[in-house]
Amino acid sequence: MREDGMSVHIDKIRIDGGTQSRAAINEATVAEYAEAMEDPNTAFPPAIVYFDGKEYWLADGFHRLEAWRRIGRTDIPTDVRQGDRRRAILHSVAANSAHGLRRTNEDKRRAVMTLLEDPEWSQWSDREIARRCSVSHPFVATVRASVTGSVTSDDRQYTTRHGTTATMDTGNIGKAAPQPSLAECQPDAAAAPAKTDDCQPAAADPQSAPEPDPLAPYRKGLSGLTREGLEDEAAGLRANLADAKTELRALRDENRRLKEQVKNFEGDQAEVIRRQDRLIKHKDSEVFRANESLALEKRRTYAMGKEIEQLKRSLEMQEIVL
Repeated sequence: MREDGMSVHIDKIRIDGGTQSRAAINEATVAEYAEAMEDPNTAFPPAIVYFDGKEYWLADGFHRLEAWRRIGRTDIPTDVRQGDRRRAILHSVAANSAHGLRRTNEDKRRAVMTLLEDPEWSQWSDREIARRCSVSHPFVATVRASVTGSVTSDDRQYTTRHGTTATMDTGNIGKAAPQPSLAECQPDAAAAPAKTDDCQPAAADPQSAPEPDPLAPYRKGLSGLTREGLEDEAAGLRANLADAKTELRALRDENRRLKEQVKNFEGDQAEVIRRQDRLIKHKDSEVFRANESLALEKRRTYAMGKEIEQLKRSLEMQEIVL
């Protein structure tokens, strides 16, 4: 049940129940919305809230609500739907996937983490969580692996890019490397002297201790995948990398556009120029974060390529033996 076109007092709308799925409020977007809202001819869609009989939980429209608040609105247009806070959360994790300010990869990750950190929703398969959050299935699998180092049991069977059904090889996940037997370490006295390099580890040299591997959590999550699974995972990471590049290009274009606007202002436009400068600094920060995200996706793609090459070599060795 829903009530369209209803106004609700802004102070009655709850925004503290974990229904915000974005990583952060975009101040430049709020400022842009607030300026547009000053024009009476500009109409914005209502905020979506869920009403449980007592509280109004905001599910979609955090930037609009903040902009309305800044221009002094007390009653704001709302699309009121029946449901509790959890219904609002489930709505929020897919909000802005097709409209409004484009979600960043960090926004998508926060939405997925909202479900993975819940005792009930974390039991859902990666595909179901991906459907709820409007993201790709490999993206959910990567986030889950980075947090738990494992995959969901119902995702151990999957459809490969060749259209066949495959099963992940999870038999060796978490198992230590085989150790030499007692007979190998203590051979018969009459036999040739045994090599003891594998039986007695050399003393650790603190000066040559290896650096921690920043990709270790991702390697652990990939250790049980077959070759087809690794290829599918690599395809998903490349898709995320392409999204990150597209987002970076859009941010750079927007940054250039804002800089051109500042350059073209003439006369006594000090206040306008200061406002544009603030927007440019904010966009510069977004470009920096996008570059960081792009670098992370490149590292993940590189690690995936290494895993695939290693698996190919292993398969070739098995074929030689057979």
